[in-house]
Amino acid sequence: RSDTITFLPLYSHNFTGAENPGLFPTVDGWHKMKVEVKTLNADSTAFWCYFDNQLLFGCPIYDTISTRNLSGEFGLYTFQMDADGIAGYFDNIVVNSLVSAVDNYSPVLPAGYCLEQNYPNPFNPETKITYQLAAAGFTTLNIYDLLGREIKTLVNKEQRSGSYTVTWDGTDNSGSIMPSGIYLYTLTAGNVVNSKKMVLLK
Repeated sequence: RSDTITFLPLYSHNFTGAENPGLFPTVDGWHKMKVEVKTLNADSTAFWCYFDNQLLFGCPIYDTISTRNLSGEFGLYTFQMDADGIAGYFDNIVVNSLVSAVDNYSPVLPAGYCLEQNYPNPFNPETKITYQLAAAGFTTLNIYDLLGREIKTLVNKEQRSGSYTVTWDGTDNSGSIMPSGIYLYTLTAGNVVNSKKMVLLK
C-alpha cells in the first residue's frame, strides 16, 4: 500500500544479507517469494516473509502505524532489491485468500479472558504478548523470573474490553538487559489471573 501522492510505501522493512547468510541470490535467476499477513488486533498487523520457502530472520515483523492496512485492504507486497543489488522482476504472482488463517481480525468483542503464548518464543531481543479482555477493568501484565521476583511491568492501567498486544524487549523495570532463561508473564484482569512461560535465548 503506497502513499497516493508520493507513491512511497507507507510501511517497509529491510532484510539484510548478513542476517540471512547464503539465502539471497548474487547471480541472475528466478526465486520464489511469499508474504503471509495476519491482522492480530485493532492496532497491529504481522508479516511473515519467505524467500525460496525459507522464513527470513526477524519474522514476524509488525506494522502498528495508524495508516496500516486493515481487514479487506491487503494489496500486493513485494521484495525490492537495494540500489546495488540484482534487478528484481516479478512474474506468476498468486494471491491466496485464507480468511481463517491469514486475516482473522473481527471487531466483535472477546467472549472471555485469554492470554496467548508470546511470539516468537524463544526470542531475542524482543517478543510480543497478546491478550483479550472480556470486560473493561483494571489490568496488569507483569514479567517474573522463576523465583517469583517481578522483573518488568508491561501494563498497569484501566483498559476497555478488546484485544491487546504489547512488546517485551528483555529488560527489567530499570532498563537493564535480562540474561537468558525462562520467565513467566502474568495477566491479571477482573477475577482472572493467567500465566505462561517464555524463553529468552541469546
